[in-house]
Amino acid sequence: LKKGIGRLMALAQRDPRAGLAVAADFGVWGIGWLAYGHYGRAVISLCAWGLWLALFVAAQTGVTALLAVAPPLIPLGIVVVNVALLGVFFLVGSASARSLMREVERATMLPAMAASA
Repeated sequence: LKKGIGRLMALAQRDPRAGLAVAADFGVWGIGWLAYGHYGRAVISLCAWGLWLALFVAAQTGVTALLAVAPPLIPLGIVVVNVALLGVFFLVGSASARSLMREVERATMLPAMAASA
């Protein structure tokens, strides 16, 4: 994680558009891919993000309904479900941002290699 943040900061200093796209892609899956013209991956990621958001909102109601027979357990159930869903959010967001960072670094390295050759 520390190494990835350092790479992101270096990328943001070298190419602000790319750095912002990678950082934004962590929070809203697919938005960075959309900025870089990878529309297929962007649409799939944005749809997955929308489904995650709907599941996150629906989980609150679902847990409350399932634990209605034991009301003192409702807050604990909501916390457990939220932690699990936020873990999924972190894993998917970091994987998407990491892939975009590799793609951006690969794209910025090719012109630099061509110029030096």
